[in-house]
Amino acid sequence: MKQLRPEEQLELLETIASVLRASLTSSDSQPHSLLELKGLGKEVWRGIDAQKYVNRERNAWFWCLMSI
Repeated sequence: MKQLRPEEQLELLETIASVLRASLTSSDSQPHSLLELKGLGKEVWRGIDAQKYVNRERNAWFWCLMSI
């Protein structure tokens, strides 16, 4: 974008804004549900004991706050 003249930069920004505006006002877009995220990233937690993880985090916060 730095290679463009200021007038060209403005024109590019106006085009981008126009495209974004059109996508926001599109009548065929449906709102998403938070439930669509269910299970996302579950492979990251595979094999990790949830309670041990929470206990470790709580302990880390405790010692962090104690050092203030």
